[in-house]
Amino acid sequence: MLAESSFRHELEADLEPFRGLLLGFFFITVGMSIDMNFVFQNWVIVLACSFGLMVLKCLSIFTVTRISGHTSENSLQIGGLLAQAGEFGFVIFSASVAVDLLNPHQSSLLSAIISFTMAFTLLSVKLTQWFGVKLRPEPVKPDIPNTEGGRTNVLVIGFGRFGQLASQMLIAQGSTVTVLDMDAQHIREASRFGYRIYYGDGRRLNVLRAAGAENASVIAVCTERAETTSQIVRMTKTQFPLAKIFARAHDRRHAIQLVTAGADYQLRETLESALEFGREILEELGEDEDHTHEILADVRRRDAELLALQQVGGLYSGYKQFKLPEVPVKPLIKPKSESTALNEPARRLAEAEKQAEKEQADNSEKTSTHKPSSD
Repeated sequence: MLAESSFRHELEADLEPFRGLLLGFFFITVGMSIDMNFVFQNWVIVLACSFGLMVLKCLSIFTVTRISGHTSENSLQIGGLLAQAGEFGFVIFSASVAVDLLNPHQSSLLSAIISFTMAFTLLSVKLTQWFGVKLRPEPVKPDIPNTEGGRTNVLVIGFGRFGQLASQMLIAQGSTVTVLDMDAQHIREASRFGYRIYYGDGRRLNVLRAAGAENASVIAVCTERAETTSQIVRMTKTQFPLAKIFARAHDRRHAIQLVTAGADYQLRETLESALEFGREILEELGEDEDHTHEILADVRRRDAELLALQQVGGLYSGYKQFKLPEVPVKPLIKPKSESTALNEPARRLAEAEKQAEKEQADNSEKTSTHKPSSD
């Protein structure tokens, strides 16, 4: 109760000196309960079980953390840090002796194993750090050759699924393309196909300058995360005003943010693929190819007009102009039997809805009767 009250901080300060003292008494009591002669007689078993327990626990934690998405290096270091047995085992073994589940010699042996795993924790941390370095992937050299003096037509930032397709068109046309990406695997794969790609963070101004952003005609921001794209667009527009900024938008809201940030051109990543997908469906349904292209152009035009209105009035502006006519919802076939309420509240609710519909219909008739003639 006091821990949930306004006195909790005062209580923590008062109890802090006793916490370490009580913890020390706990370990002293456990140590005094261990039969050291029996442990010395079985030191081989103690050491073997200690190392075996730490290795087994480290491998288990490594497996779980790898499945959770951590890197091999981080997983191994976490396993080494948590490889020791828990001190709660001391309490369990003492209670087991009290109820005759374990004899004192067995309790001493198990307590000694826990103590040795705790003592070897620092060694396990050092070993896993050393092995973790061996598991670390080969780093990509981060330095970018100085492009000063040569002109870079296009600087592409981000070489994921979007940036790869955009770069293919540029290279096929013969443009000079420099690519920046933070994924080492992307860089290794792209280098095999002759791309001029370098490791670097596009959010850092010095990296952009080294990559030739000052000499680029176009800077194409193709990063996957919306906030990263917006950050790069704002910085490049301020620092490199002569370059045209083309950006990949995540959705309509992000597209408006990019235009506000100064992007010269933005494209929602799913827009063109969805429109082309719908056009192919229309052709499959028997529509003429020219007609489907007209429909596609009309949808593009209306989408651009809506986006322009949203830039001025907000995300929900302009929808009324493009809203489809309301179609009354009626059953295709009239039910043969009337619906019945399952209980009294449902019956009263149904009667209230019917009464409201009747009043609405009466009001509509009165309005149409008293409406003045247009002649």
